[in-house]
Amino acid sequence: MNKIITGMALCLTIVFFTSCGNNNFPTTGTVNYLTADDGTITMRAIGEGYKKIDAVANAELNAFNTILFRGMPESQLKQPLIETNETAIKNSHPQYFESFYNQKRYKSFLMSSVVTGDYQKIPNNKISVTIDIKINVNALRYDLEQSGVIRKFGY
Repeated sequence: MNKIITGMALCLTIVFFTSCGNNNFPTTGTVNYLTADDGTITMRAIGEGYKKIDAVANAELNAFNTILFRGMPESQLKQPLIETNETAIKNSHPQYFESFYNQKRYKSFLMSSVVTGDYQKIPNNKISVTIDIKINVNALRYDLEQSGVIRKFGY
């Protein structure tokens, strides 16, 4: 039974990554902390893509992945929102992360996303862009708790 579940999880992961085709955004990028207000964080993120819209989306995803799985030094989010193995948590909650990434549910936690520089051509016919992004961290944390991805603070 355990082998069947493991096999199905592996197949789902393979199908997920191969079905993205050209829309599969690269995972390279840089994210830097700018400011934080009550319940929000503003970061500067760099993204790459073959089209301008893909580069912006990649920068936004880089920012979300940083606060979810890596944390942001010099901010109130020194520790990531999800303090566990990224692959394991994505495999244990595939519906949540399918909705979050592929159905662009992450955009519901965006307060602003502003391109701050010129689009630049980089090798392999890609475009690079820098954006300032403001994320409603309180709403994101609450959503993760309600979906069972993380435990409520203090429980």
